[in-house]
Amino acid sequence: MGARHKGWVDAGGICQRYALSGQGPLTVVLVHEMGGSIESWDAVVERLEGEHRLLCYDQRGFGLSEKNRDITLGTLEADLAALLDGLDIAQPVVLAGAALGAAVCLAFALRYPQRTAGLVVSSPATGGMPQAARDAMQDRMRKVRAHGMRGVADAMLEVTYPAPLRDRQEAFRLHRQRWLAIDPDSFIAVNEMLASFDLEPRLSAIGCPVRVIGCTHDAIRPPQRSREIAARMPQASYVEHPSGHFMPLQTPALFADELRQFIGRTI
Repeated sequence: MGARHKGWVDAGGICQRYALSGQGPLTVVLVHEMGGSIESWDAVVERLEGEHRLLCYDQRGFGLSEKNRDITLGTLEADLAALLDGLDIAQPVVLAGAALGAAVCLAFALRYPQRTAGLVVSSPATGGMPQAARDAMQDRMRKVRAHGMRGVADAMLEVTYPAPLRDRQEAFRLHRQRWLAIDPDSFIAVNEMLASFDLEPRLSAIGCPVRVIGCTHDAIRPPQRSREIAARMPQASYVEHPSGHFMPLQTPALFADELRQFIGRTI
């Protein structure tokens, strides 16, 4: 991997760690999954950094960014805008993310359309959670309060990182270790947010080009749901790949190729 400039930006009431690499007129912002960090994107960055300027960052509550329980889609999208301002990135950016990261991408495009050139999202979280899923989430949160992340990590990884995608064993080992180290309070706050928002009624207002990726091995966001989400956006296209809920981690070459092709076609 080439040279990456890492640091922190303290703006908008939150201190966020970031990593900036590559060069070029277009900035691609890579938004990590729930519990992720800058490191979630390492394998994608090493495939793309010679082509564009790439910005990764730790969202509030995760990685080495400030821990803050005030986690909503509104704060997360505002945090990203503050980070871009702090780095003097004024031109529209391409946003890419998976799962929760994809939700932040979609929400940012709705709030800041003039700053958004396009989106590449896999297994996007859009809210509207059914009651059974909320009940299961509340049960997980009770375990986190009692036992920390070790009380839920392995059971959750069985779903989010299934066996067919563990061929890159070192990548899975590192991901599991990072999950065990997640701040429990931030994890609970994000889950409460996921249970309380619903982006789907607003998706038709996203006017920029969007690539939605469904993932065959994703039990949380089955491919058909991702296809339905794509159908709500006027400039969205859809594709399915043999990946999982955290596609950039699990099949980084596929994600990098999708991002590269999207930029080549539309930007």
